[in-house]
Amino acid sequence: MTTETSISTQMVADQLQRALSSRVLIEQAKGVIAAQAGVDMHTAFNILRSYARAHQLKLSDVAERVSERELILTDLAPAPAD
Repeated sequence: MTTETSISTQMVADQLQRALSSRVLIEQAKGVIAAQAGVDMHTAFNILRSYARAHQLKLSDVAERVSERELILTDLAPAPAD
């Protein structure tokens, strides 16, 4: 294996590991939101995604903050309709 191939293989492995870690964080955050709000996982994901979009943040960054309880459900919940 050449050095270039080895470096490329390691880069792909690192990218896959980051993607997996991100997915795990998102699943954990969905569970936290679902448990706190009494909603299903699909709704929990929509709450998470909406917050990330509204604040122009990466979904994985918001998920990490939720999982670490740095961001609480009331921060994520959409405002009630009038």
